[in-house]
This record gives sequence, C-alpha cells and structure tokens, in this order.
Amino acid sequence: MPDKITIKGTVVDKNSLPVAGATVVAKDRPALGGTVTDHKGHFTFAAPLGTILQISFVGYAPEEKAIDAQTEWIITLQEDNNVIDDIVVVGYGVQKKESVIGAISQVKGDELVDSGTTNLKNALAGKVSGMSVISSSGAPGEIDSQTSILLRGLSSWKGNSPLVMVDGIERDMASLSPNEVASISVLKDASATAVYGSKGANGVILITTKTGVKGKPKFKVNVEYSANTPMFPVEHVDAPTIINMANIAYRNAGSFGSLYSDDIIKQYADQSNPLRYPDVNWYELMTKDFSSSVNADFSMVGGSNKVRYYIGVGYVHDGSILKEVTKGTNYQYDKFNYRVNLDWDITKSTSLSFKFGGATQISRRLNSTATSSTLFSTMYQAPSVSYPAYYPAWALGYYPDPDYPTAEEIRIADNQGCVYENPYSYLMDADYRSTMTNRLMTDVILKQDLNFITKGLSFSAKVGLTSNYSRIAKQADQQQLRWDIVWDAVDLGNPQVWRWEGNSNYVYNEKPYAVTQNNSPSGIEFISYYEASLNYARKFSKKHNVTALALYNQRQVNSGSSFPKRNQSFVGRLTYDYKGKYLFEANLGVTGSEQFAPSNRYGVFPSGAVGYYISKEPFWQKAMPWWSTMKIRYSNGWVGSDASSAQWLYYSAWKKDGNYIKEDGIANLEAKWETAHKQDLGIEMGWLQNTLTLNVDFFDETREDIFLPPIVTMFVGGVGYKEVNMGAVKKHGMEIELNYSNSTRNGFHYNAGVMFGLNENRITRFNDAPYIPAYQKTVNTQYGAPRTGNTLIDDKYFNSIDELHGYPLYTKEWTNITPGIYKFLDYKPDGIIDITDLHTLDGSTYAPVTYSFNLGFSYKGLTFKTLWTGTIGKYINYRRASIIPFYAGDLVVHAAHLNYWRPDNHNSDIPALSFNDQMYAWSGGTSKYPGYDLALPGYTWRKSDYLTIKEVMLAYKFSGSKIKRALGVESLGVTLSCNNLWTFFNSSLKDTDPQRLTTASNYYPTMRILKLSVNLAF
Repeated sequence: MPDKITIKGTVVDKNSLPVAGATVVAKDRPALGGTVTDHKGHFTFAAPLGTILQISFVGYAPEEKAIDAQTEWIITLQEDNNVIDDIVVVGYGVQKKESVIGAISQVKGDELVDSGTTNLKNALAGKVSGMSVISSSGAPGEIDSQTSILLRGLSSWKGNSPLVMVDGIERDMASLSPNEVASISVLKDASATAVYGSKGANGVILITTKTGVKGKPKFKVNVEYSANTPMFPVEHVDAPTIINMANIAYRNAGSFGSLYSDDIIKQYADQSNPLRYPDVNWYELMTKDFSSSVNADFSMVGGSNKVRYYIGVGYVHDGSILKEVTKGTNYQYDKFNYRVNLDWDITKSTSLSFKFGGATQISRRLNSTATSSTLFSTMYQAPSVSYPAYYPAWALGYYPDPDYPTAEEIRIADNQGCVYENPYSYLMDADYRSTMTNRLMTDVILKQDLNFITKGLSFSAKVGLTSNYSRIAKQADQQQLRWDIVWDAVDLGNPQVWRWEGNSNYVYNEKPYAVTQNNSPSGIEFISYYEASLNYARKFSKKHNVTALALYNQRQVNSGSSFPKRNQSFVGRLTYDYKGKYLFEANLGVTGSEQFAPSNRYGVFPSGAVGYYISKEPFWQKAMPWWSTMKIRYSNGWVGSDASSAQWLYYSAWKKDGNYIKEDGIANLEAKWETAHKQDLGIEMGWLQNTLTLNVDFFDETREDIFLPPIVTMFVGGVGYKEVNMGAVKKHGMEIELNYSNSTRNGFHYNAGVMFGLNENRITRFNDAPYIPAYQKTVNTQYGAPRTGNTLIDDKYFNSIDELHGYPLYTKEWTNITPGIYKFLDYKPDGIIDITDLHTLDGSTYAPVTYSFNLGFSYKGLTFKTLWTGTIGKYINYRRASIIPFYAGDLVVHAAHLNYWRPDNHNSDIPALSFNDQMYAWSGGTSKYPGYDLALPGYTWRKSDYLTIKEVMLAYKFSGSKIKRALGVESLGVTLSCNNLWTFFNSSLKDTDPQRLTTASNYYPTMRILKLSVNLAF
C-alpha cells in the first residue's frame, strides 16, 4: 500500500462555525475506516495520495475532496434544505435534533440579519411558534425597552418575560447586533427549562454568538442605509370641522351663548388671521416625511491549529422623524458594538476560551420627557384651534411689545390654559439630554477532557462579568417663555397686547444658554457569574447513548447603592437513547433565592421527558419509506419564579416618619416559590425526505402561589404587609409548524412555511375583596381581560326622548341625559346605572392566537423572502382622546370622532357630541392619564386583529472568478429589504398601531424600514 498522508482538517458551515460530529470516510475504500469531527470541527485522517474523502453531516450536502500535497484542509458544508437542522442548543449544552424531546425552536443568525431590522427582539417576530413580539415605540433609543416578548401567552401578573441567556449567562440582548449572533434557541417546556430553576418559568431564550474556525482570515463588510417612515400617520382634522362640531356640542348642552359665529368659522376656514384663529397640524409641523438610519458591520474569522478567533465590530445610527428646530433638541441613537471571541487549545485535552463583547450607546432625547410618550401624547391631545404653535418674528411688527421694543425673535405660544402643553415648545426649548451607556460582557471558559478517568467525561468552568454603566454625557437646560396675544387688548387698541405665561407686569430677563458636560452617573450595575460543571457523553455497543450533566452556578447583581441580589443553582441532567429510537431525559434544578426565609430558600424543580422515534423502526421504513420522520415526545415537570415587588420578603421593611422609625411592610416568613407545572405533548412528522414537515405541540401549565398583596380586613394603624402566595393561573394551548422546502434539478430552490400558536388562560385563585358579587370577581376570568366593562343594549344609544322614559335611572352625578348617549345594561339589575353594573368582558390586549407564514425562493445568486405575521382575538384599550372628542374640555377632535351620533345617524362610532365626560366618568378612572376605566365592546374596547407584511427581502450575490478578478473579493451582495411594509387591520382604529395594548399614551410611531445593503466577503 502506498505511503499514507495525514490530513488535518476543519469542517465548518457557511457562517464559518464549526460542525461537530461530521463523518469523514474514504470513498469506496472501507478498509481505511473513518472518523468524526470533534466539538471544534477538527478531524485527522490518514490515507494514500489520491484517495477521495467524503465529508457528510445531517442537514448538509456532502462534500468530496481528493488527497493531494495539501495536508491542512478547511471544508465548508452547505446546508441541505431537504433535511432538517441537526444540532440544537439546549440549556447548558447542545443536542442532536433527532434526540431532542423538549419543546425547542431554533432561529439561525442569517434569518435575523435578513429581517431588515437591527433590533434583535423585532428580528425574532414571526420566526418562533407561540412567540409574541409587541413593540409600542419606534423612537431611536427606545425600541428595545418598549418591545416585549411573550412565550405561549400570559401566565403571571408578576412578570411574563422569558429569561435571556447570552453565551450561557443571563444578560440583556440590547447590546447585540444580529450580525454577531450564530443562532437563537427558544426553550418552552419544563424539560427544556427546568435546569434554570427559578428563572425558567416564562421560557428561556438562548443566544449563541459566533466563534472562530481554523483557516486563513475571512473578512466580511456590510453597509446599510435605510429610510424610515411612520406606519400609522395621524390624520389631521381641519379647524372649520372642529368648530362646527363644537357648536353642535354646545347646542346639545343648551349652551347657545358659547356658539361660534359664522364670521369666526369663516376666518378659521380661510386662515386670514392664523394667529387668532389657528389651524395647526401638529404632526406636519413637527415631523419629517422620513428619517434615516445607517448600519455598518465588519467581521474577521480564522485561526490556526491552536487558536481560532472571531472579531466583529458594528455601528448603528438611528435618526428621528422630528424636525430639529433648536440644535440638539431631538431624538437620536448611536450604538458601537464589538465582539472578540477567542478559542485556544492549550493541549489536546485542554481548551481556554475568551469572549469579550459589548456596546457603547449614546441616546439623545428631550430633557423634559422621560420617553417619547410624553411628546407624542401631547401632539395628539393638544388642540389645533386654540393657539398657534408660535408667533413668528413678523408678529412683533404688527403688534409691537413696548417692554421689548427691539425684539425680533420667534415667540412660543402659551397653551391658553389647555390641559396639555404647547407641543412645539418641546422642540423650541434648548432642553435635551444625551446619555451614554456602556455595556461590557467578559467571559473566560476552561474545558478539560477527563478521558484518562473514563471515556466521555469532561470538566468545564466559566467566569462571566457584566458591567452596565450610564452617565449623562451632555445636557442643555433652558426653557423659553410662553407668550400669548391678548386679543381683547388688540380690539381695544391697547399699546401692550403681549402677555407671557399669564404675567403682564414683569419684564423678563432671559438666562444665557449653556450646554454642559454633565458626566453625572445615571445608572451603575455590575454582575458576576460563576459556573462549574461535569459533563459525560458516551456511546456503548454502538446502541446506547448516554449523557449526563452536573452543574453549579451562582450570580450576584450589584446595582447602584442598593443591596446586592444573589442566587445560586445546582443543575443535573441525564439523557439516554437506544439506537436513537427510544429517548429519555431527566432534569433537576435546585435554586436558592435570598427572597425567602431559610426554610423556603431552596426550590426543587424536577422534570422528565420521553420520546419515541417511530420512523427509525425497520417496520416503519419498510412499510412507509416516504414517511421520513415520525417522533412522539412528552414532557412533564416544574419550574419556578421568585418575582416579587419587594426584596427579602422574610424581613420587615422600615421607614422614617418624622422623628420616629416605624414598620412599613410586615415580614412574610411563609413566603415561598411561585411554581409552574408544565406538560407538553409533541408530534414531529416529515415526508418525502423531510421535504414536507409538520410539528404539533399541545401544552398545559398551572401556575401556583403567585404573589399578591394581602387584603387586611381590620384596622392595623396604616401598616402594610409584604406580599403573600395567593394567586393561581391555568393556561393551555397548541402550536403548529408546517414547512415545505424543495429544489429543482437546475438549482431553483423554493420554500413555504406556516406557524400557528393558540393559548388560553384562566385565573383560578385570587384575593378578591370579600362580599363582592360573583360577576365582579377576578377569579375564573381571563388574565388580561378588562374588569370595568359594561354592555350596550338595543341600538347602543337612546335615539329619542321616548326611549329615555322608563329606563333605569343613571347615577346622581349625571346631569345631562339626552338622546344620543349610550344605553347601558343594568347588569345588576337594581334600577340604576352605577359601578355595581361593571363586569368582566371577554378578550385580552394580548392575542390568544398568533400566526405567521413565509415564502421564499433562490436561484443561483438571486434570493427572495417574505414573512407575514398576524393575530386573532386581540383587543385594544381605545381610551382618552381616541374615543372622546373635546377631551377634558379642550377643542380636540380626531378622525375617529367624525362619525358621531345625530338624529339622522344612529349607526355611529361615538355618542352625541358633548363637552361632558359623564358617560365615561361614572365607571371610575380619571380625565388624565391613564383615562377613564369604562370598557365598552366596540367602543373603548375594540378588536385590533392585524396582519402585517413583516419582512420582504430581495438579494443578489455576485461570486466566482469574475468578481474576484474585477474587485478582488470572494463575493459582492446587494440586498433591498423592507421591515413592516404594510398592516391590514380594523378600519375603525384611527391614528393608532393595532399592535399596541392601549391608546392611553401615544408613542413615537412604529416605523416602516426600507433598507439597501451592500456586503463584501474576501
């Protein structure tokens, strides 16, 4: 036999990530044997010159390469879309897809990049069955904080957000770029999440960042520009319409002396005197048609026999649709993210990894508003006919100011005593703040093979440090005066007609404008994490696969001057399968929390799962060779949560009251873990070599011992109590994933998929107040449903005086009962309409049904993808100025108010026009935020189902020798994409995003993102 040549190779995927477990054999020469790649994708193989090696792995197209003089190989496997992906990241490890018996969904990094958004949360929308991604704001710097994720609906009023783990450590995903993410796994059931103990009750999102591979450096550069436009622009109602509607409201109330004359209406219409009779379109005045964003990413991946590296840096700039009237007074967001992942093989059995990543974020906002909600709520609820946005400089020529005879400036208009501030003043004031936030994540991981003790045994240790530091980098703080012209003084010919903020006798001296480098800290957090584990993985007799895990970790959070928060966990896992057909898994999480007294401090959360891979049975393969996959799995177990509104429940809280120290929150020594008992039955099917796949999951969850404030029926001198375990919620549902993927002989690939999720919940235990009627109790109602509802009967309104007679009396606070008001149901019934007629309504602001579908194709360098997402059964709290014209007495009218009740229009969207809020106030609440409590189906409680064209992407990739000769690069890609292209929804919802939960506040609008990307690989 000729001399053998030893090949040292690395097998990677298209993202240059190692492929562990790939098979390497000599083609047609079985005598030479074979090998598999290790967890780093490495293999060694000895064979004579000219031997053809075959490299294969489930989910990838096989590769062949002949042995020549080159002894160091890098083999890149391309995905085979006819075979499902084989490796899945699970809690504290990885498993082969075929052996997974938990409810786990996985999203590849490429899918996140193709989404057209730089925000990871929004990039996940529509890609995971049972996941809801709810975004209420598109403001630069606010998107992540105003976006929430739910898995399988609502379970607890103490929080429903899933645990997020970045490279195995609990962290925020805000600092990550989609370009540095290799994959995301979403764990849903108890068998997958029990190892996280007290953190896993709401599901777990595992984010794995990219790592290096052996080979020459490979570089990627990606540059993107996007134009962003509001998805739901506010429709302006002109001044004559508003004034005419105000006259109708005055007539309805009999206030004829308040009517506007025809001459005034004419001046509002022709705008001959816009300072006195304005018609301000606040959105047109204050916003641009679009904003711009820029994103740039650079990465380098490579390595040697000993060291592998991934280096990535990125930059994001998000501009604002607000006009910058005064320099700096605007919203803007800049982020610099970076990552260095280094893997070092110290010896053949010892490896050391360093992961270093983070981001520097600079967020600029108006200093007088904590979020964009304040500004945009003011824009929506400020009257457009009561005062101008500002008095231009030429106004001082017409109406001189004797106190300031040389003044020529623009003057901000006072709000004339209206409820909301003049919105334009927020942009005119030199009043803004730039906050710099630095997030740093540092991990050190040691792995040691212990095969010298027993084959398959290994040890791992990890130290993770996370720091978050925020400071005010720049601040300007100067508010200008608000002015108004006293028109009565103008009519009388008085020399002084100007008045500033209600004062006409004092001459104001303006303060100098200054921008300061504040540098004061606004947030400091340091998190330390320590982990040690023993892992075991071994196959016996080529039939029995056994894995085991024993792990310990502890975490401490130091935030500002607060006391540290600590927890620790012990984790165990055992898996077994026989020939990959009969599957078993047992998990145990033991978690300690400082929230509870020593007797209840540790929670024990076990889980188990079994599976049967029927399609691997010979009888199945013989009888139904076209039925490629058939697996049934079932899991059952417990997870927990220690979420509470107070720290250290077993200690009393104290506070200073004058010269005394008194007990403020009496300790709860019996406080214990909130627990979730979860069950999941899953069926995985595939046909025609898994060209067509169908996965179905049925789940059930019972959440017990949720914390609630206790109801104290006796007088205890004003002393409060810490929360007690009194609540319970039951939830169940199902998920469906259907996918079809195929290719033609000439290389045209096409795919389609559908995801569907259904969940329903009920509150089974709650601390309702004693003696309230059953229909007003929270128990046995849907969590998230409104509890201050009423129902309209007959034709919804009283349409005549005759209908008013004989109907139950309204509360004594009602003074204006006329035709055109709501006809409420006397639910009690006791002959009067009051708060005892309020009851729980059906529905929730969180959709019970979510769905998505995707289509795509690729041919040579051309790729097209589209993703649609939607909901069924969702409602929105349509509150405040959205439903009530002339809200709080101001002359505010919106498009939703135009179809009002009249004697000739009984099929209206709102009642007869009125300046009186009594139809809503009787239910409780306030005329200010968050508004009145009354929920009326079809009115203040409206359906808001929607279907959104979430993503559309068209890309072309130039590659091959021609592009390399022309530009010196391996490939050049050009991509045009759009995120949030269009939304179909209930037409009665005016001026709002149907994804939102309430219109009590108005946020910076959700943006439609049209993006052009250019990427290079070399």
